[in-house]
Amino acid sequence: LIIGFMFGKKYLRLQGIILFAFVVLKVFLYDTRELEIIQRTISLILLGILLLGASFVYTKYKDRLKDVF
Repeated sequence: LIIGFMFGKKYLRLQGIILFAFVVLKVFLYDTRELEIIQRTISLILLGILLLGASFVYTKYKDRLKDVF
């Protein structure tokens, strides 16, 4: 995703987003399965914060890319 931003390549950004989505789904569906309720709740809250941060950063830099390309 970062390389896609650096070189202005849309296909690299899309590949990064898809890979990020697979990682999030794996964490959500597989890795939290064996955690206790408290640990699972904290993990999912942190995952939500991470996703909000990623959305904010992507939205912020996406506007700059439109001006450049």
